[in-house]
Amino acid sequence: MSNKLKLSAANKPTTNQSTTSKTTTSKTAPINPPIINEEQTSIPDEVSKYIKSLTEQEQKTLDIAKSHLGTSFNIKRSIGFLEWKAKEVL
Repeated sequence: MSNKLKLSAANKPTTNQSTTSKTTTSKTAPINPPIINEEQTSIPDEVSKYIKSLTEQEQKTLDIAKSHLGTSFNIKRSIGFLEWKAKEVL
């Protein structure tokens, strides 16, 4: 009986043998930066201008909205920003 155990143990591949034979290398494609047009680059400037135009009370309201809504808050889609932007264009 002890011979069977020795044979089966001897026939098993060692950990080094199994890992070296199955080792594969994976290459990931480089991440391309997003394409940005002029309109997209001007948005941060517009947002900063909008925030600077707010009163102290409006800035506090903006901060509360950001904290309550978290990641779902988008200043570029807010009613205040859109109304301000419409006035700026005129």
